[in-house]
Amino acid sequence: MKLCLVIYEKKLDALLRNIDPHSLTEVRLDFSNFTDDEIGIIFRHSKNLIATFRDNNRTPFEQRIQSLKVAIENGAAYVDIDIDSPKESFEQLLELAKKHNCKTIVSHHNYSETPDIKELTKTCRQIQSYTPDIIKIITKTDSISDLKNLMALYAFYDEIIALGTGRLGGLSRVIALAYDAPFIFTFSKSKYKVVNGQISQKVLEKLGRILKGV
Repeated sequence: MKLCLVIYEKKLDALLRNIDPHSLTEVRLDFSNFTDDEIGIIFRHSKNLIATFRDNNRTPFEQRIQSLKVAIENGAAYVDIDIDSPKESFEQLLELAKKHNCKTIVSHHNYSETPDIKELTKTCRQIQSYTPDIIKIITKTDSISDLKNLMALYAFYDEIIALGTGRLGGLSRVIALAYDAPFIFTFSKSKYKVVNGQISQKVLEKLGRILKGV
């Protein structure tokens, strides 16, 4: 079982204090306004960090890409790149990540619904064509049908993180844990919960022990 802590802070010193250098941690840059110099400091602070910068409706796209480039250049373990990014910027990030031995997560997010399995596998094939280290699919799971379609992806892909948000988002994460997903996103403090459906680190660790029969 591998967990990935999600973290964000608006101030640099608070963020650095709350990063556990021994734990895989996703730094959500979209919740802050860090300068390039500050981002460099963050990603030199630990070698177990994932750089993520979702569209927050206020940061220009070019700045988001620049922030991810700085994170890669300063030692990010992974970079999360959205498949819907403009092709030129998307490929630039992939190439830069390769140059700096930064692993890639190519992701797709659908916060409105879970498409049928045919559409989901089509998206996965598109992502797979770029040979990322990990495929990540996030959809809204409000029904058992949604959950079945999303979880079915684990039967077709090994290095995939398929997680739900919405009413059954929590259950999707328990199933992902049982299916041995590369890692599950979680939080150590409630303020770091960024989407509906995330389960706390403490609860996931307990569930992991149960699944292992410990």
